[in-house]
Amino acid sequence: LHEKFEEMYDDTAEKVDEIAERLLMLGSRPENKFSEYLKVAKIKEVSDISCSCEAVDHILETYRYLIGEERKLIELAGEAGDDVTADLMTSYLKEQEKLVWMLVAFSTKGCEK
Repeated sequence: LHEKFEEMYDDTAEKVDEIAERLLMLGSRPENKFSEYLKVAKIKEVSDISCSCEAVDHILETYRYLIGEERKLIELAGEAGDDVTADLMTSYLKEQEKLVWMLVAFSTKGCEK
């Protein structure tokens, strides 16, 4: 799982970059300090996870939240006629729904202690 978690981390970093670039293209100014992200973050950092199933459960919870937010953003972008942002979010949504499906399959196997 470590390799998969690292892959997810790298993918997330790439998406954050793409979103920041999109915000700049739309004339907005994204946060650029991690400390500022932490102040506004809706997803909180967790610690003391000792089992891969706990990690997967937290990741699933996080992705479910993100998917909900992305669906809202797709709708807002569509209403604003911003097809590029809607397409970007739709692409993320497709990937993340598949990832959630795979993680749910893993998580139903239980955790060895």
